[in-house]
Amino acid sequence: MKNTKIMKNVALTLAMLVSALAAPLHAFEVSGESFDADFNITSWTSNVDGITLTAEGEVGEGYGKVYLSYDFVSSSADKNQGDFSGDVRTINNDGVMVAGTLQGIWKRNGKMVTIYTLDQFSNGDMIYAKGDVDLVKGTMSFTAYPIQSFEVGGESFDADFNTTSWTSNVDGITLTAEGEVGEGYGKVYLSYDFVSSSADKNQGDFSGDVRTINNDGVMVAGTLQGIWKRNGKMVTIYTLDQFSNGDMIYAKGDVDLVKGTMSFTAYPIQ
Repeated sequence: MKNTKIMKNVALTLAMLVSALAAPLHAFEVSGESFDADFNITSWTSNVDGITLTAEGEVGEGYGKVYLSYDFVSSSADKNQGDFSGDVRTINNDGVMVAGTLQGIWKRNGKMVTIYTLDQFSNGDMIYAKGDVDLVKGTMSFTAYPIQSFEVGGESFDADFNTTSWTSNVDGITLTAEGEVGEGYGKVYLSYDFVSSSADKNQGDFSGDVRTINNDGVMVAGTLQGIWKRNGKMVTIYTLDQFSNGDMIYAKGDVDLVKGTMSFTAYPIQ
């Protein structure tokens, strides 16, 4: 009986160990207040770089009827990963119309595409959402988290940069930065195009590019896309980045416009 009990305990311990090893440690996760948003794809146009897609659906939270348009760009030879930009228009039964921009990254697995998106609206709303797109059924299903109430968890690393140039224009600013980053990236060079979407120039979206080179000579390229909000000299950045080596990252950063510094906490998505 004693040996049987010992064997059962050993079996239970091994089962727990296998389960723990099978599960990703400190996986990227989002929590907080959320709502669902479901859409039907209404058009699809293919081109050499990717696809243009439109969709529509009914969404709560006061948005009403919502119309989406996307430009998906492939960044890998197998067309299984990339970034996107897009626009959104909403209209509810009270006649309140809201416009916004959509920007993020995507990854395909068979007929399913997983989308990670950061959206900002003319009424001041800012949203992070994860969606599943069924390319056969023609459906898009999102879980959306208002930025002010969501939390991010999982494995992370810090990335600090100094801005190296700044050019202002009527729509926003163009900014470059560089810094040393761990996780095998090495020297990292960033370039951003920030666009203002509000009259007070305190909110908007951005797109950009990243190049990294480490001491082994390994170079990685990628794209940066996200949203931003300014409060005095500080700008808060929410970004979704994807790289030529397959990496996908969500990051939140603080930009000090006076000191010329950028400090990010980055979370690998996979």
